[in-house]
Amino acid sequence: MRRCQDVKADPLFRSMILDSLAYVDATEGDLARAGDRRAEALAIALGGGDLALVSQVLVGVADQAVRRGYPHEAARLLAAAEGVGGGPDRSRPDEPRVAAAARAAVGDAKFTEALQRARDGFSGLGRGELANSEEVRELTASVLSAPAPKAG
Repeated sequence: MRRCQDVKADPLFRSMILDSLAYVDATEGDLARAGDRRAEALAIALGGGDLALVSQVLVGVADQAVRRGYPHEAARLLAAAEGVGGGPDRSRPDEPRVAAAARAAVGDAKFTEALQRARDGFSGLGRGELANSEEVRELTASVLSAPAPKAG
């Protein structure tokens, strides 16, 4: 089987592939590998300036946050993805699934509050500014480098 890095493809297409493979890794329980793929996918998307793709990868990072036990960070990442993408993207099933998982973890009121607080915090930034903001970079870095949850 060929590895993703062995395939010569447009960098933005490679970012999409890496993000998709990260979902497979996360589903199989390999959160470290998923985090590595998502970090690379996000770097490529940011470098290419494709804000829709950046938004898509941020939803993937939010998925990672939920799986690692950080639902409040997931809410912030979903708000960032919404802001970068120019609004909610109803074409992708991952966003509502991740939101439902984060909401279930913290409760409806706390999730809604965290999401609104993040939306308010991001509201003054343009889409490109938000994607490249230090806050979003720090948030994604902390989620992607966080230790995997302990089995219990």
